[in-house]
Amino acid sequence: MASSEGTDAARSALEASYLPLLKQLSPSHQQRLDDEAIGHLRSSKLWKQASVVLLYPRQAGGVRMDELARRAFEDGKRVGLSVSRPFASRAVTEADASFKGGTTSKDPLARTLDFIEIHEPSCACMPRGTVELSCDGTREASEGSTTGFSCAELFASLCVVPGLVFDRNGFRIAADQSLYDRFLAFYPGYKVALVHSMQVSGNPLPHGSEEIPVDYVISDGSVWRCRRRVS
Repeated sequence: MASSEGTDAARSALEASYLPLLKQLSPSHQQRLDDEAIGHLRSSKLWKQASVVLLYPRQAGGVRMDELARRAFEDGKRVGLSVSRPFASRAVTEADASFKGGTTSKDPLARTLDFIEIHEPSCACMPRGTVELSCDGTREASEGSTTGFSCAELFASLCVVPGLVFDRNGFRIAADQSLYDRFLAFYPGYKVALVHSMQVSGNPLPHGSEEIPVDYVISDGSVWRCRRRVS
């Protein structure tokens, strides 16, 4: 697996290393890896205690979220799907700037992450960026909250966080890095990476001070607790 030291520390270099590997998986091999990773998650205490599971739309490679959604429904859980929506808020725009080197966005409508409840596993098959909420003034959520679930429900939830590659400290490389980091900074539930073993880096990944690590990295090969939570 690609090193995250030296020239490979650049995010673009890491993306170029990992993405082709994921695309080479045959459907049968991916199914086996997905079943093993999902099985480890479902047997964990945090899954059994969660009444709500927050997922993301499908991405190239990685564990299929529609399969995880199907298992969640079988286990009697409610399922939320992440969506990106415009948020006409100075506070959000300034928060976005802090993740972009201090430059405030020229776009008056900053993007924010939200979660809507779904009732069919097929909803998780929708490609990234195809589902959005319009900012109509009636559906407003602050960072770390959602319009689909109450704060109390989020405390009893777990969030499966997208990423192309994770390290054992819980840091990641992902296309929607800052969007999720702003949400996770205030999210009260457990943050989980559900990945294939090839998506786990043996070396620390480059990350900024504002980036939020996950609590657990769960793969087809292992369950790794990244850091101790304070109750």
